[in-house]
Amino acid sequence: MLIAYNDNIPVGVAQCGLRKGYVEETNSTHVGYLEAIYVIEEFRNNSIASMLCKSCEKWAMEIGCKEFASD
Repeated sequence: MLIAYNDNIPVGVAQCGLRKGYVEETNSTHVGYLEAIYVIEEFRNNSIASMLCKSCEKWAMEIGCKEFASD
């Protein structure tokens, strides 16, 4: 789980994990997967969700995933 902060206040969270086996529209057997993402309403439209998503994708690539997915 990744948490985004603004002045030491948590304003967003992303849950990412590793899925093994079949993941729709992927070719790998181990895929990084964005399970959920949330940003507090007053902090939306500030690229926080994008930053969280990119951080999840980076984590997945660091542990050896070739693909990253979400629904």
